[in-house]
Amino acid sequence: MARTVSMVKTADKSQSAEWDFPVFQEELNTRAGNPSGIHAVIRGDTGAVIGQYKGEKLLKNTELLGAVESELSRLGLSFNRNIITTSGGARMFADYSIGDLTVNGERFKQRLEIGNSYDGSMMKTKSFYGERVLCLNSMIGMGEIAGARRKHSLDIDVEAWVSDIGPTIEQGAIAFGNRIKLLSDVAIDTGKAQNILSNLVEMSHGQGISERSAILINHNWRNPSADEVSLGDTLYRLYNAGTRFTREVAKVGRFELSHKSAVYIAGAFDFAISRGQLNKLIEAPAKPIDFDSVTVN
Repeated sequence: MARTVSMVKTADKSQSAEWDFPVFQEELNTRAGNPSGIHAVIRGDTGAVIGQYKGEKLLKNTELLGAVESELSRLGLSFNRNIITTSGGARMFADYSIGDLTVNGERFKQRLEIGNSYDGSMMKTKSFYGERVLCLNSMIGMGEIAGARRKHSLDIDVEAWVSDIGPTIEQGAIAFGNRIKLLSDVAIDTGKAQNILSNLVEMSHGQGISERSAILINHNWRNPSADEVSLGDTLYRLYNAGTRFTREVAKVGRFELSHKSAVYIAGAFDFAISRGQLNKLIEAPAKPIDFDSVTVN
């Protein structure tokens, strides 16, 4: 039976630009009044509990971003900054624009993303990515996600953590350029594109990208934007179809959904292209999605 799928149009109410609110920890007591060792993370402006840790492990957004920006200035890099928080301020994502990069004659904006959380749901992270200037289609820098994460701990050394921002940017730019060139060299047709999308959903168990997301990415693949036509029927264009989807989701105020999908797609494509696993990504899926029975509104 035919069904219709449309783009998400409802913004996430927990998304905000607030990030520098006061925050502190307070130890919780057991019912008997004894110290529990669990320290709640509390917003000083609203009194809301936004997380908890075993012990005092609070790394304030202001402290982390202050150290990051000092390091960027030390490196002589000018930057523009955009910050989004989610879950009532529990998670913070800071995006820094730090100049341009050219790959295959195409210009990208270099970006550095810094992540932090007050609820332990996310390690503090730093990752490099490029953004296509032609269509402002955000593209997370493949291969630079996993290696730059650090769990909250009692002995957080922020200065040491930010000291390798320079190498992260330098190595990220090289890796990003190499991945774009490799993706551009892999020719695929619509059948292979749909195999890839079905496999991505199966591999992530719907948590990286859902069947609905795959259907919308397939729609983008079959209806390339004007700037994507010249990319040909390649893995690079399918990747752009995916990142166009994540950009569209972000525009309607669903940053967390957009970010999760972008990171998963980037990681899967990077693994396939850099580890010689492309055949596994393209092979006939065990659970193929019936794309042709769906109409995209």
